[in-house]
Amino acid sequence: MRSRLRPPTGLPSYAFPENAAIALSSAFRCSQWRERPKGHVVTLGRGAARSVRGVVERLLAGAPTPSWASAKDIREILSLAGVRLAPLEEVAPAADLAVQAAVRRGYPVVVKAIAPGLLHKSDVGGVALGLDDAAAVRAAVDAMRLKLRDAGHSLEGLLVQKQIDGGVEALVGVTLDPSLGPLLVAGLGVAESARGPPPRSRRDCGGRALAPRTAEALRMTRPRSPRSPRLSGRAESILPHGRSQCPRLASTRTRWSGRRT
Repeated sequence: MRSRLRPPTGLPSYAFPENAAIALSSAFRCSQWRERPKGHVVTLGRGAARSVRGVVERLLAGAPTPSWASAKDIREILSLAGVRLAPLEEVAPAADLAVQAAVRRGYPVVVKAIAPGLLHKSDVGGVALGLDDAAAVRAAVDAMRLKLRDAGHSLEGLLVQKQIDGGVEALVGVTLDPSLGPLLVAGLGVAESARGPPPRSRRDCGGRALAPRTAEALRMTRPRSPRSPRLSGRAESILPHGRSQCPRLASTRTRWSGRRT
């Protein structure tokens, strides 16, 4: 948009009326945003922030080059931030150990592969859902081992996690853009997600912070409630503030079961 200030009045001048309309619309939206209540800002306590920073600094000290944190370290960070996870265990890549973990956690369970350099587990068959007995767990582990081998990965461990039914599975994450700073990604998946500045308060965690299909999916989980869907629980805290608490943390991504609160 090109504009110039016409002295001495200081009034903006635009070459086309469309540009003036766009500027007026932007100014109106900005005024609405400035006039709305600030809402409750969600922050990490000082103790939790120091603990999270300590974990990240420990990981960075042991990794001279950029690398991904292990599942165990991610669980520790999320736990310190107050983000609840479904009960899980990490075991060696043996079917018998996976069955024992499933019995302790209770069926049905989800089994996920742990392998060096494996980021998107589902792309190579590294995730098995809805396993409701020992036979299903054994079959899933055996099939997973073969699929990872064919994809060039070595199975080094298994995550056995209690499956949570109901709700809406969605993706939420925050990353650092060299030009724009922290950016939030939230939605049903990579193709259906909204991207923008992280929310600073609970009021910002509403339907406008989500992609249209995601917001509608969360709204459908509790159709009687008139309020907007929003990110649930302490995910509102760790995502917008993770970068400020740990400025050397490049990105954070997790999945949550969206619910209306």
